[in-house]
Amino acid sequence: MITGEQTEEARRRGSTVGENSQVWGYVDQIFPQEVVIGRNCIIGSNSAILSHGPLISADGGRRVTVEDNCYIGYGAIVLPGVTVGEGSIVGAGAVVTKDVPPRSIVVGNPARVLRTRDPDELERYIKAREGGIRRMANDATD
Repeated sequence: MITGEQTEEARRRGSTVGENSQVWGYVDQIFPQEVVIGRNCIIGSNSAILSHGPLISADGGRRVTVEDNCYIGYGAIVLPGVTVGEGSIVGAGAVVTKDVPPRSIVVGNPARVLRTRDPDELERYIKAREGGIRRMANDATD
């Protein structure tokens, strides 16, 4: 499985990164334990997941959760306290200031729901992500 250097670094620092997820962007380094990324997620290049604001509190950061099967696009920013619902897509450059409902596609600054993903579309994404694991595992044993 291709995980990427940032994926392993996020895990080493204390973030939870689920199976078959890839982190290519920035994950908060002050309170990394407050970042939870589910299975089959892609966190795009130049994106940022932040668990703290400009005033760093002794109490710690605010939990940020990216649920299973999400895609965070290039340059997107997910702010502290936000949950990105299962199966959602955050468009390139979006700034996510509040929770994203499951299976939503959000865009803009601040991010707003563009549409809801079709269940078949989401199923194809999941099969492609999980199929990639099986293909790579089979290639490694051949």
